[in-house]
Amino acid sequence: MTQQSHELQQLVTTRVRRMNAGVLAVTAGVLAGLALFLLTLILVLKGAPAGQAVGPHLGLLGQFFPGYHVTFAGSLIGLVYGFVVGFVIVYVGAKVYNVVADLRGGKTGSAG
Repeated sequence: MTQQSHELQQLVTTRVRRMNAGVLAVTAGVLAGLALFLLTLILVLKGAPAGQAVGPHLGLLGQFFPGYHVTFAGSLIGLVYGFVVGFVIVYVGAKVYNVVADLRGGKTGSAG
């Protein structure tokens, strides 16, 4: 194998190993936001027996997400919070993964 062919193979292998952090993060954010939105709406539509709160376990997210409650308005707030949290976690994870992939692939320079 020639030197140029070997360098091309290494470049392709490194590029395949890397993740597109932006696309992956947006996808995860949309999925997380929709999941929280739908779960909240299902509980709101289902209702609760007399004298009980609707979705007490899901309602505990209000401790971490100010303004979130198990209501229709809360489902919209949860959509935004779910998107932001899903986006940030996956974006940071993909960036760390890309740095590690670059180090393992022998690439020098920024992790992009």
